[in-house]
Amino acid sequence: MDFRLQNWQAEALVALQQEGVIRVTRLAACAPCVGRFETLACASLAWAETLMYKHGDRPEGFVDARPLFPEATAARQAPSLRSDRPPGVDLAVNCGVEERSCGIVARLGTLSCDFRGSPSLVGVYRTLLGDGGTLPLAVRLRRREREVVVERAWPALPPRPLFHEAMRTVCRRAGALLTKAVRDIASGEMKPHSAPPDGTPAAARIDVPALGRYARRRIADSFKARSRKISQRPTWADDDNNWFLAYRTNPEHFVCNTERFSSNGLQLMLPPKDRFYADPCVVEHQGREHIFLEEWNLADRKGVIAWTRVENGRPGAVEPVLKRPYHLSYPFVFEAGKDVFMIPESAAARRVELYRAVDFPTRWEPAEILLDNVVATDATVHELDGRWWMFVTVGEQGSSRYDQLFLYHADNVHGPWRPHKRNPVKIDVRSARPAGRLFQRGGKLIRPTQDCSVRYGGALTLCEVKHLSLLDYAEVAAEKLLPDWLPMNIGFHTLSHCARLEVIDGKMLPGKTARFPGAIGLSKTNTGKSPQELTV
Repeated sequence: MDFRLQNWQAEALVALQQEGVIRVTRLAACAPCVGRFETLACASLAWAETLMYKHGDRPEGFVDARPLFPEATAARQAPSLRSDRPPGVDLAVNCGVEERSCGIVARLGTLSCDFRGSPSLVGVYRTLLGDGGTLPLAVRLRRREREVVVERAWPALPPRPLFHEAMRTVCRRAGALLTKAVRDIASGEMKPHSAPPDGTPAAARIDVPALGRYARRRIADSFKARSRKISQRPTWADDDNNWFLAYRTNPEHFVCNTERFSSNGLQLMLPPKDRFYADPCVVEHQGREHIFLEEWNLADRKGVIAWTRVENGRPGAVEPVLKRPYHLSYPFVFEAGKDVFMIPESAAARRVELYRAVDFPTRWEPAEILLDNVVATDATVHELDGRWWMFVTVGEQGSSRYDQLFLYHADNVHGPWRPHKRNPVKIDVRSARPAGRLFQRGGKLIRPTQDCSVRYGGALTLCEVKHLSLLDYAEVAAEKLLPDWLPMNIGFHTLSHCARLEVIDGKMLPGKTARFPGAIGLSKTNTGKSPQELTV
């Protein structure tokens, strides 16, 4: 049995019952979709991973659902409700089992999760065991012989990947999709998807030899990680954080002005050897262009917000302007009324903070805590028709921060910020996490997003916002920007511009002893605060 999946689905149903959205009236014991040996083997490997890597939760045993639903338990024991067609059942929920063995026929149909063609986690297992690619997740509604897809998602998988990390994220996303599907059905707002879920249907059983190869790789990785930790101090190769910036000043080549991305006119803005630059935010203030960015220092091992002024088309010296005891990144700087504000990413403090410029651009004071007790990343705000909208990815403790887009709205930038009715409005590792300020192109509202399906910050996807209201949100992918605009570049996850300046970021291949200078043939003499430059 897929205990973890069933536990998360049971928790989702309990929450819906407590809110009065549903009333669970029947529990049925059904046959598992996956054999006992394969399930135990995968669960044992997940447990071993938590020991090898010293993090993550232990695999869960089955949680008895009967105490959670006392009314349904009593009904199950009543002789009058032991038939295959119990009266009064509107909707059945399949918690990863063989549907034909349950004997329940509901008036509105049966909801079930689809993991790459399987109602159980076997599709996740097979993806991790070597098939690769993203994992399509869907919620299907079957009524008689007709089946429709009511919710879809592409959850994030860990980069290694690890069973216990992947299961935690995927099961949480399945619970979120199930909650949205039940709410829509209960309110009569269900909107079926016309296209079927992506992905090849998973085989009925798990490839045991592939499972053995996976276990050997994990053990080898564990020994390598332990030996590196003992024998070496932290290096850039360990951190895999070789981020840098690139800028250009010819508006003809800006992404906002053309539908085909090119590297024409880009000049590299390279950091000193002991730090990296990322997450640029361009602001034009009183006729001058400014670049705010994350500056990560190897010695401090955390990010601060830094700034540089652009003079005669060239950035000057970079200096820090906002430091906190915790990590800061992704400075989103914007004007509202007569003030200039900044929302840096402060997920390490579990809140979204707003700062106001006291003496722009170098002095900032705390103004508001916009969201509290939430692990939120890359908050990006946009004003539309007098209402403020916040786009932000949210990750629960221990799950991915890349794939779950939440929307909040407010009458003014100070709040209060209210959650959108359909949160999370999108679950997609390919285009959920924000990547910069929204902009207009050809009369269309474009939202830059990160594609983290291959690696964190691996590419950038431009999404066209189709519908934005208090009741619904919809966007479609319009263009994908790859990092191949520069040799040996493997990252591209932020885009920002103003009228005369555009700035993006990139990431060099890890493991280069000289980092950027050696990798692109520059002089290695620059170790000061001023960035190095190179025309692409």
